[in-house]
Amino acid sequence: MGSGNQLDYLSGDKGNGDKYKAFDPLYGTHHKFYGGMDYFYASLFKDGFAPGLVDSRVGVCFHASTKVDMELNYHYFTTAVKLADLSKSLGSEVDYQINWVVMKDVKLSAGYSFMRGTKTMDVVKGGDHKSWQDWGWVSLNINPKVLFVKW
Repeated sequence: MGSGNQLDYLSGDKGNGDKYKAFDPLYGTHHKFYGGMDYFYASLFKDGFAPGLVDSRVGVCFHASTKVDMELNYHYFTTAVKLADLSKSLGSEVDYQINWVVMKDVKLSAGYSFMRGTKTMDVVKGGDHKSWQDWGWVSLNINPKVLFVKW
């Protein structure tokens, strides 16, 4: 069983100056950072907002056997800068994933995520924080070794 805590900080811009000072990840990092639902995966904020992002993550990983492991992560998202008349809190996300090594070179994975946004999320990203946001997925990964070369 393992656990991990992580804090990611992407600088933001208050939008009241003549210089743009926010960090832009450009191509993103898929699900590796910022939650499995991809709310913040290289996507722009709306209406010219660039408040940055702080992702505080707490996670635990459990190895049930040599072939099965499970991971549970909790993300708390905030803006990096304070915006006028808005809270810094964007919301929370919970991600669960289970992996099963079926046989050599074959792995079956499944996951489920849900997010609860805030009024600030509605303003800077769009949507309705009162709506339930979730998704589940299943993936079969087949990675055979085709070419073996020794030098």
